[in-house]
Amino acid sequence: MRYTRRDFGKLALTAMPAVAISRPSLAAPAQAPAKPNSTINGVELGTITYSYRSMPDQSATAILRYVLDSGISRIEFMGGPVEAFAGAPPSGGFRGGGRGGPPPTPEQQAAQREAAERTRAWRTSVSMDRFKALRKMFNDAGVTIYAWKQLSPNMSDGEMEYVFNVAEALGCTHTTLELIDDPEQLRRIGQFAENGRSTRPITRTFRAA
Repeated sequence: MRYTRRDFGKLALTAMPAVAISRPSLAAPAQAPAKPNSTINGVELGTITYSYRSMPDQSATAILRYVLDSGISRIEFMGGPVEAFAGAPPSGGFRGGGRGGPPPTPEQQAAQREAAERTRAWRTSVSMDRFKALRKMFNDAGVTIYAWKQLSPNMSDGEMEYVFNVAEALGCTHTTLELIDDPEQLRRIGQFAENGRSTRPITRTFRAA
């Protein structure tokens, strides 16, 4: 049997409702994933992103996925992924000289100094826009960044200013660091925070050896 173009058009129009009925999911709107809520009986539970250190991808985007998969809505962010997201220069790969490790060679020491200087220059000149974008990405997914951990007593004043500025850009209420024993170092950090804006957050965090 031969069909004209008009006959073919009629057949196509007749078949369209059947396709829509047999595959309703094509027309159904996609549902947004539920946002995490790790507040239990009024207690806000969170985690530090160091908990995901064994995962293969340490990018900020991957960490957000790990956090969401864990059902966590509040995090303390380790400094490395935060700075990488914002475009920090590579820090260099040598990490020797630790427990039982070989000491760095003079060439490696020179490379470490150059990398530290590049990082220092970047920190004291970088825009806060990428940090604000990171905050938005996490907040939009339902995750609050309540702290970030990058503060060090060996930082210059300019770098400390940077740490507090990033904390504000991320929406943090805390900046954190490893336990230090030198009271003068603690006094310097405390005075630096107090001499700035009164809203600047600071606390200490302790990690078991």
